[in-house]
Amino acid sequence: MKNRTENFEKTNFSIEEINKKILLNPQDLVNEDERAYHSQIDEIVEDIINNRKEVKLILLSGPSSAGKTTSSNLLNAKFLAHGIKTYVVSQDNFFVEAAKTPLLPDGSFDYENVTCVDMECFNHFLFELENEKVAHMPIFDFVKKRRNDEFVPLEIDKNSIIIMEGIHALNPILTQGFSGKTIAKIYIGLNSNYTYKDKILIPAKTVRLMRRCLRDFYTRGHSISATLDMWKNVCDGENLYIKPFKTTADYLLNSSHSYEAMLYAKFLKPLLENALSNPQTEELIKMLEQCEKLDSSLIPKNSLIQEFLAGN
Repeated sequence: MKNRTENFEKTNFSIEEINKKILLNPQDLVNEDERAYHSQIDEIVEDIINNRKEVKLILLSGPSSAGKTTSSNLLNAKFLAHGIKTYVVSQDNFFVEAAKTPLLPDGSFDYENVTCVDMECFNHFLFELENEKVAHMPIFDFVKKRRNDEFVPLEIDKNSIIIMEGIHALNPILTQGFSGKTIAKIYIGLNSNYTYKDKILIPAKTVRLMRRCLRDFYTRGHSISATLDMWKNVCDGENLYIKPFKTTADYLLNSSHSYEAMLYAKFLKPLLENALSNPQTEELIKMLEQCEKLDSSLIPKNSLIQEFLAGN
């Protein structure tokens, strides 16, 4: 089976061109982006069904705010449409509590470190799932930074496929008990920059930062400044623990959407303006000032971008 690297050819979005499309027909622009992303999901599902019938475990990994959660759910829906039962397992639910989270030299939490995953709990869960077909999945509360007392029962059969998503999903230390033939590996990331006047204005990594600012603010109780302050450590951790496994992926998935910066011009820019004490905010505001505003009502409910618009 070939490695689908064509989805990761570097691309650039022209802010001037996107602004024109938004003024003319914003819904067409949104629909075009959504079709392009969903077609990537369709291709992966069809390739696994047609060429890798033995697959029982799909690993979906990628850096922070790449869109792993929504993409896992989209994969799940596509397989179900083909009559194949799949179950999504989020690795985030196996994080250790705050007191056991490794620290960086500056005393902040090292959330990208693979030891943030409770290996004993995770391995026990996979063992039960593979051998007994029944397991109890924990639920992690990111606001309280600990697992809840409740568990979600998960029961599978011999034909089921498990979709496991998380930043460390491709790290082989987490799936030592599975045969390599039964695993399909997907790496998701953003691979498109925004240009303005023929120069890169918003790099793909900065778009991820914008996504994370919104997600952390709405779902994890973090201020915009807190997310900005931790971003360098996040990227350093990704380079150490996540991106080295990108080359092992069977499929590469580009989650960039050309219209999303225009959404952030409407929803993130006001939050940045309330966090001007942070030196990074002014630069981000200047970037978003070049973008026409786009309303979130145009975005489909099953869009990957909805993952970062929880408060709107």
